[in-house]
Amino acid sequence: MGINYEVGCCNCNYNCFLKSGTNSDFVPFENILKKYNVKQKKKIKKILKKYDLKNKKWIKNPRYENNPFSEERIYKCRKCGNIESQLYIRISVPEKWMFDKASDTCFTDKEILFRTINNCTRCGNRLRHYNDSITKINCPECKIGELKVLSKKVWD
Repeated sequence: MGINYEVGCCNCNYNCFLKSGTNSDFVPFENILKKYNVKQKKKIKKILKKYDLKNKKWIKNPRYENNPFSEERIYKCRKCGNIESQLYIRISVPEKWMFDKASDTCFTDKEILFRTINNCTRCGNRLRHYNDSITKINCPECKIGELKVLSKKVWD
């Protein structure tokens, strides 16, 4: 489940649409691969063949996600200030098993085999995942106005 945001600037006429969360379409990993170029697909498929992730038994723990993990994320460019949504995936395998006596839970340290690095569609620089509220971002166009959420819709 995710959220679609329509965001606008209080100062100028800047307006954009952002997407955040996980879609039920992402569940079959083949659907995720459709969003990548040929080179990335080959790299991902090679990793998936080497590590039989589908048949691994993972300890169910809310601290760790399903593997492969995918979601739409909101990013902000470090250079030009552009904000945009892009798909993020991570494939990882357990490096070692550990037991936390305080919380009585088992968890793993993970070795990340593949992680998408997303670049800005405007200037090409590396994007930074933006966790804070969208309203804390200054407008990427005028650099003065604050952004406000014009509409918000839940999607699945």
